[in-house]
Amino acid sequence: MQQTPEKLEQYMQSCRAKSNVPEAMLRVVERVALWQWEHPVDPVSVPAVELTDADRHRQGVPLLPRAVFPVPEDGAARVESLMEALADSPLGETVSAMMGRVQRGELDLSAAVRAALLGDEAFFAPYAAQFPDAPRLVPFAVGSAVTPWAEAVARAALGEKDLTTPETVWPHGHCPVCGALPVVGDLRGKEGHRIHTCSFCHTPYRAPRLQCPFCLETAQGQLGFVDSPDLPGFRLLTCSTCRMYIKVTDFREMDRTSWPAMDDLESMTLDLAAMEQGWRRPTLSAWGF
Repeated sequence: MQQTPEKLEQYMQSCRAKSNVPEAMLRVVERVALWQWEHPVDPVSVPAVELTDADRHRQGVPLLPRAVFPVPEDGAARVESLMEALADSPLGETVSAMMGRVQRGELDLSAAVRAALLGDEAFFAPYAAQFPDAPRLVPFAVGSAVTPWAEAVARAALGEKDLTTPETVWPHGHCPVCGALPVVGDLRGKEGHRIHTCSFCHTPYRAPRLQCPFCLETAQGQLGFVDSPDLPGFRLLTCSTCRMYIKVTDFREMDRTSWPAMDDLESMTLDLAAMEQGWRRPTLSAWGF
């Protein structure tokens, strides 16, 4: 869908009406989403990289594994720009403390950007104790700042290829571009084709309709769902084999389109219900919490 400030405002209103996410966090997400919209990255600007050959890709090797994702030259500057946008947000005081560490040389933003691209949680672990009021601030801020770059790199790698068509069903679970796990999915078309969205590069790709994307279970007796009458169009697809779930939207009979990251935020109450029932989500939310 075309993501615009107007669409963002509509989604935030819906989130405030339905979600258990605190208002302060919603305001932060709103500010980040607007910043990302204002700071896109043109895929044309992405340097050329060597992609996995077709045979290995068909066997499940990602087209461009995160380990070889190019690093943006302006990565540190993008993080600083986002921090400026969050200066008067509910995270303002902690953001100021974070930037103080940057200025004192205690946090290398260029290294943090590389760690975010690699998915290196160990790099960010020490900062959790340094910011107890917002322990995930550093990975959240850095990851949010590099998201437009990751999306552009994926688009550049794919070129004109569309991974949501019937002939591109990807049975390997992880993202066919970067290898990260899917964060959410949505059903499309008359037959309800299942499209997953990557948790890292946000590439949409077609997945098997009846398969757990995490352990690849296909036995129908092991696959179930959790939903709520308070959240029409949202459902958690569960797997009894690995006890994990993925959130999927089905708006085919509703007057709305899917914005995966905002759909995830709006339906956080379903995640709470799933945890109470013993289901696990193997990824963070689309917003890094």
